[in-house]
Amino acid sequence: MVERVASQAIREVPGAEPARTRAARARMSGGVVRLRLRIAVRYRDPVVQIAGRVRSHVRERVEWTTGGRVHRVDIEIAELVR
Repeated sequence: MVERVASQAIREVPGAEPARTRAARARMSGGVVRLRLRIAVRYRDPVVQIAGRVRSHVRERVEWTTGGRVHRVDIEIAELVR
């Protein structure tokens, strides 16, 4: 469930899309969540800013939906798309 919420939240950020393969992985321990995200960013868009927006938005959505606390969000830029 956490991974599905995170993947959907990536789609909600302008300029970002989930990567084609396994865009989100989550580990939960107690009420703490750690996320690894693989995203695609449009070519020539500001990657650092988009990654920051994805990190913030996914954290908010996962915490709101699951009630858990997101401790860490690692992001890999897996693709540049046109």
